[in-house]
Amino acid sequence: MNWVRAVRQAACQLTGASEHSVHLGTLHSAALKGDLETLRALLAESPARDVDERDAEGFTPLFLAVRAGHKEVAAALLDAKADATVRDSEQQTLLHLASRRGDAAMLSLLLSKRPDLDVSPLSAMQKTPLWVSRGPCRTRRA
Repeated sequence: MNWVRAVRQAACQLTGASEHSVHLGTLHSAALKGDLETLRALLAESPARDVDERDAEGFTPLFLAVRAGHKEVAAALLDAKADATVRDSEQQTLLHLASRRGDAAMLSLLLSKRPDLDVSPLSAMQKTPLWVSRGPCRTRRA
């Protein structure tokens, strides 16, 4: 275990917070909070920064921004060449996350910035983004 993770875990134990809430000053924290100003400052400060770095739970900043519905932050990360094909431990993609939230604006952003994205990837539960959506196209099985 590296010292950064040890410090985060100790802070979590002391405060009862999740590890994401103690990513102070990182792209992950800015993405999770929707803090576009901090995100841009961090990217400008270190242009070679790894925008696809995974946190202790395996999430990238882009994944956190999409999951939280922060469209402007997601756009900035996509402009910084963040990987839009990232998946979580359940094999869900960014399209699954946006679909589950019913977030048409985020779906539009993802597909306009990355038109080559596979629109029908299967999750570990064999569900496509369309299937997990809240929209009228979702059908119930008998």
